[in-house]
Amino acid sequence: MTTSPAPLATGARGESLGARMRAALYRFVEPGLDLPLALLRVGLGLALVFTYAQLVLDYDLYFSRWGLVPASEWPGLRPELTISYFRWVSDYGAQKAIAYAGLLPACAFVLGLFPRVSALLAWYCLISLQDRSPILLDGGDLILRLMLFFFIFAKSDRRLSPLAPLLPRDPAGSFPIRLMQLQLATVYLCTGLEKFRGAKWQNGTALAYVLRLDSFSRADWARLSSMPVFVNLITYGTLLWEIAFIFLVWQRKSRPWILATGVAMHLGIELLMYV
Repeated sequence: MTTSPAPLATGARGESLGARMRAALYRFVEPGLDLPLALLRVGLGLALVFTYAQLVLDYDLYFSRWGLVPASEWPGLRPELTISYFRWVSDYGAQKAIAYAGLLPACAFVLGLFPRVSALLAWYCLISLQDRSPILLDGGDLILRLMLFFFIFAKSDRRLSPLAPLLPRDPAGSFPIRLMQLQLATVYLCTGLEKFRGAKWQNGTALAYVLRLDSFSRADWARLSSMPVFVNLITYGTLLWEIAFIFLVWQRKSRPWILATGVAMHLGIELLMYV
């Protein structure tokens, strides 16, 4: 006499647990993101070309033997695990030629020409230059190189690319866009939690000090920074938004509101400060 296999765990409507998990994953991947992914590629690519062009146009200032970080001092300043080609290519002319050649994959990435390969090559050239002069790095540069790394795994040439008509659609090919969104949301969360540790953020006065810094302010905001209600509003509002973003952006009902608030916040930063 044989025994029948144990039934699969089922949900309230008779669905197996595996089927429910697959459905949840399918909703998270959300096929049909080819166009948003392609638009993101173009936008990120333009930022990449602009950033990279700034570096190579002032190449001698930043990367020469007697530049911002002299070659003799680089071994003590370079990241410990750097894979920059400057470690192995010692000839100055060759270093400069490779740097200028890095503009080609950056432009190819914008156009959607073999974007996974061009993303890899542009990413490597970018981190090579940035690791050669690490004192130039800021938070925006780190986000740029990280998002570019994700594009190595994304099939972003299904739209807005000369190759698009020749390529089959891949429902899972845009999945890395979810990883990018999760990464960005995590950055905001970590930033908010780190700020929350500061006493001036806890008492709501942190941005008053920022508005009084001549190196950041676009104008004289002394009067504005002396208004307690305004200062408390923007300080606590920034803190709340950065911490709440990762929890609210995935919900369809709250997504438009949290995104609109974020756009308003960043426009305010652009209006009030140099960043």
